[in-house]
Amino acid sequence: MARASDMDRLLLVVAAISLSALLALAFILIRRRPIHRDPARSEVYQQHLYLFQGGYLSEPLVEAEKALYRRLLAAGDRERVQKSLQPGVRFAVQVRALTEIGGYDAADVLERQLQCRMTDDALEQSWYWLDLAHALRRLERSECVPALFCCFGWGEFPLARFLAAEIACYSQFQSYLMRPDGPGPRTALRVLHSALVGLRSGVQPHVVACARLGEAIELAWDHRPDGADPLSVRVFAEALRLLDRSKHAERSLGNQAREQTEFRAQINRIARVADVVNEYLADVKSGLLARLERATPRDQGDLLHALIDVRAESAPIVIPLLERNALAPAHLALASLAFSQDESVGEWICAWTKRHPSLVARRARRDDRNLLAALETLRHFPSLQSETTLLEAAASRGLEIRAVALRSLGWWEPFRRADVLSCLQFARFAPQNDIQNASQAALARLGERYALQWFRQKFVGENRSSIHQAIQHVADEGILLLWPDLDHLADAEDSDVAYHACEALEQLREACILSPSLT
Repeated sequence: MARASDMDRLLLVVAAISLSALLALAFILIRRRPIHRDPARSEVYQQHLYLFQGGYLSEPLVEAEKALYRRLLAAGDRERVQKSLQPGVRFAVQVRALTEIGGYDAADVLERQLQCRMTDDALEQSWYWLDLAHALRRLERSECVPALFCCFGWGEFPLARFLAAEIACYSQFQSYLMRPDGPGPRTALRVLHSALVGLRSGVQPHVVACARLGEAIELAWDHRPDGADPLSVRVFAEALRLLDRSKHAERSLGNQAREQTEFRAQINRIARVADVVNEYLADVKSGLLARLERATPRDQGDLLHALIDVRAESAPIVIPLLERNALAPAHLALASLAFSQDESVGEWICAWTKRHPSLVARRARRDDRNLLAALETLRHFPSLQSETTLLEAAASRGLEIRAVALRSLGWWEPFRRADVLSCLQFARFAPQNDIQNASQAALARLGERYALQWFRQKFVGENRSSIHQAIQHVADEGILLLWPDLDHLADAEDSDVAYHACEALEQLREACILSPSLT
């Protein structure tokens, strides 16, 4: 019982997030974090992985915390209980103790903790929020949804999509989608969008039924604001992506007939509005562009994200705004240009990169994200000029600049094949893993046998985490020549591997639609 209780406590309704999926996600998250790690954070991270593996919390420790909290709560001393909640591995024990005690006072203590940022480590803080969110949902504390919304006011954080899926499962969540005005409903749309995105990045399909996501989409549609609303656009675009993935998502539920039926019922709700949603997304592009011209810096990010989601032709509006430095999130504006059918856009991006200090001399810094976005977007504009710009960037001393430039090579037949192959073959022996991986992926896209075999070797073996990492790497890098290998994995006996491979195939299909250079 203790073990089952801990697993249920730990995350989402989804009893459901498999260890292998979590390990793959954790690998990606850790790769994006600084090398220096906080030992305390590492202990919390290891604790949660242990619990996902079927581990359990110490019953004597839980009982000791329950005894202490019962005495304090009976004496009306909630402040001491609140102060006792401190970051570290003890936090999970304390949350479980309060959850098992239950009642208004225990739930109030947990809800008030949501208003505190317990650590500067974003990943560790994400675990604390997830523990609290799941505990409060078990206690049926639906009135805490606004407090959970506040977590998203801190900006981007790791595991946000898992927290969003947890929030979406609250019984009162959908009521916030029925009021189109005000801060609560706007955050509700952000949470709904994040949960939907999570379904293609680690959140398991059980959430579709538990959170009644089909009903949520219908409510968002029926109560959408007038005009071109970027948050609504993003939700509807993601709902259609879920619809495209519904068959393999349902198959991943195995022989669980009840869950399959509930899942299918929610998907059918999305399917009923799919045609009108498609028409809406096709018609809304001009409205989003018109709003972008007069938007405040605060709203520009949402509008640009929406334009990217609907793959709008943004160049006629975005390029003049970039020329005037009128777009605060310039990296998103540059990313939106990937969908342009105008070949001159690639020439403009190349010229834009020349305005920066020498790529060869420049080192990567945070303010390089605009340059990184420009280099990544160039993969969609095959030309000698684009190739020359990317080769120059691939010689940069900035490791991040170099890696992005290498990842943008190999998407079309090279104009200077000898130079491109020489660059990539040299980079494959670099001491940095990111540089090695980027060059191997580019060579694999160009059909080099050694590079393709390098990836295929990662698909075999008993290390499930490595297999998941390889699947995601192939999907992220758009290596179409490995499509048959992913198709074979989609029929694997391991349901987690099969599900991940199906998602990777869907990503490759979307990449083919997105990028003319792949077709």
